Amino acid sequence: MMKMELRIGLSTLRVMRDVIIAPMTVFDKTRDGGLAREAVILFGTCVLITVSKAFSKSFTVPERTVNFFVTDSLNEVLSFLGHPLITLLFFYLVYGVFLMGIFLTSRSFNKETRVTPFIISLMTVSAIGIITQVVFYASTSFLPKQALVLGRYAVYCWVVVLSVLAIRESLRLSVWHSIICFLVPFLVLLSVGVQLGVAPYLSWLGT
Repeated sequence: MMKMELRIGLSTLRVMRDVIIAPMTVFDKTRDGGLAREAVILFGTCVLITVSKAFSKSFTVPERTVNFFVTDSLNEVLSFLGHPLITLLFFYLVYGVFLMGIFLTSRSFNKETRVTPFIISLMTVSAIGIITQVVFYASTSFLPKQALVLGRYAVYCWVVVLSVLAIRESLRLSVWHSIICFLVPFLVLLSVGVQLGVAPYLSWLGT
């Protein structure tokens, strides 16, 4: 049992490394349904990291009281929705809708697309969340705030590029069709101001 757990752990670390230095190798393996356990571990780790950050922020960040409406009950509902844990849950729900939007759009280009390899490949991209959350957390004490902001944008763009590559490989689409599949739901999220739903594992990066 210990040997199997060790083997899975080492395999997960290799996937995390390969997502950075050889992402196409990872996506090629997920195309046939491989690396499912590693993908779940990586994504689950990201969820734990972001949940712990949201939990800590619920104690360290002053509670925001909304006074937008005359009715107190509506203000209380909006204040509740602004709680870090509720916000994070919302981002992950939006992420699920985002993935569904990509897959449904892909059916316009390839009727034989399979959802399992697609989900696995996108989950492996979350390895970027683990690495950058750790790096940014360690860098907040000595890097200027502007550098952290630029770094967040760079990481976000990195995730977008990897996501498009994952879409191309897992759904067997052309580059342009992959970009279209990503952009259609992304522009919808952008229009309603929840672009972080594309990568909820980057929530509160550098904070």
